[in-house]
Amino acid sequence: MNKKKKILFIGRTLGSGGAQRQLSYFISNLDRQKFDVSLLLFNKMGVGLNELTDDVKLYSLYTESIDQNVKKKSFLTFVRMIKVFFMLLSLQRKEKFDFLYGNLFGPNILVCILKLIFRGRV
Repeated sequence: MNKKKKILFIGRTLGSGGAQRQLSYFISNLDRQKFDVSLLLFNKMGVGLNELTDDVKLYSLYTESIDQNVKKKSFLTFVRMIKVFFMLLSLQRKEKFDFLYGNLFGPNILVCILKLIFRGRV
């Protein structure tokens, strides 16, 4: 039997928006005999968390909502992206995922940078 492929999905939250719902649906319907599924969320929040099965490894940087009315929002977003990047880099070195799947703009940028660092091995 072939070895399971390790896949890491990356998203901001599992809220009720279209992209988040699509990510939750995609994760729920992957063949567990072929894939070992992990999920990295920027914020561990959203209605989609209840839909995850126990076999999904869940990683998150923040467990609470971040205040959206912060005056220095763009700076804080940049700092948060740097933290997520280093967490993702550490996870990739440790777990050696075969696939990384970014959901929406921020996570996609991080996946592209990691692809350059690991020379296309993800």
